[in-house]
Amino acid sequence: MTRGEARDVAGKRVGGEEPEAKKLPLYPRLLRLRHIRPNVWQRALLGEGALGLAILLVLADLATAWTLLVLPLAVAVVVKAHDRLAGFLQQAGTGPPAAPASGKPAGARSFPAISTPQPSSRKLSARKSAPPKP
Repeated sequence: MTRGEARDVAGKRVGGEEPEAKKLPLYPRLLRLRHIRPNVWQRALLGEGALGLAILLVLADLATAWTLLVLPLAVAVVVKAHDRLAGFLQQAGTGPPAAPASGKPAGARSFPAISTPQPSSRKLSARKSAPPKP
């Protein structure tokens, strides 16, 4: 607690704003992710899922004990590489735009309308008036 800060009985600051209202979750903070933000289920799958898979492989005697260290680290390296690649693509101008100009989502595509050729009425009338072949 710094000097001059007023706190209530529970220890919360009285008046003013909290210094950091929303902290990043642990996984993005550990990897120092700047360009991608995995949501809750993705963080669980990448973090605990990789460790759970490593434990399962070791207990089933399909991998050595080194898998407990190597597999989660390999997943973290791939996620960090993806973050770096996303940053590089945004700098190069090939990434998704920061704010879409239209009301559509950033990934939405618009395709031109395809017009199908209409059969000409002249050819149809010629076919109908021709006598059947014997």
